[in-house]
Amino acid sequence: MRDLGVRVFAGSDNIRDAWWPYGTGDMLERTTIIGLQGGLMADDDLGYLASLVTDAAADVLGVADYGLRVGGRADLVVVGAHGVPEAVAGHPKRRLVLHAGRVVSEGR
Repeated sequence: MRDLGVRVFAGSDNIRDAWWPYGTGDMLERTTIIGLQGGLMADDDLGYLASLVTDAAADVLGVADYGLRVGGRADLVVVGAHGVPEAVAGHPKRRLVLHAGRVVSEGR
């Protein structure tokens, strides 16, 4: 679809309900599920999966000034991974979660 110019993104509207019993709200888990369902296995594919739940989703939602930058909103998850492919496929520990610059979770 993306090769045809369709904007593709991913999200989640639930934690766990009758339609999708696997929901946890963790978007890295969502990328794993999408990757397994779609047979996306190469590192480039894993990077694409990450973009589905980050910059592509922010673009569709109209989030202005998305991304890491000085003065940014500071909504982020810090994971124990050496790169994006490992973050998507390796189920790394979530070390820190910030929302609007405030710590909401540490050391999961």
